[in-house]
Amino acid sequence: MTIYAPLNENAFSFPRCYGTQFTSARFMETLARLGITHRRTAYHHPEGNSYIERFHRSLKEEEVWTSEYRSLTEARENIGRYLTEYNHDRPHLGVANRTPHEAFLSFAALTKNEALTV
Repeated sequence: MTIYAPLNENAFSFPRCYGTQFTSARFMETLARLGITHRRTAYHHPEGNSYIERFHRSLKEEEVWTSEYRSLTEARENIGRYLTEYNHDRPHLGVANRTPHEAFLSFAALTKNEALTV
């Protein structure tokens, strides 16, 4: 899954909680090549990670909690459909009433950077 948080029309940020998941040299170099600002969220300040927190809330309220999956395969399929709709069919106010995918494509076109296709 691609995670991106628009700062504005032409700048992106990669927010994350504290931890060691995203500290490799390759990861940091890729962010730098893409012109993405790497920022850590503050301890005990959920608003610092609001985009992903809101996404998790929407996923749970709109899909997970309303479904009774009979198998892991069924859960994966249904959650996959939800993610496709969320990212490709549903406009979001936070990205100028575009879908997250449209916002990402706009960003990719602005940067024209090959690392985005990796």
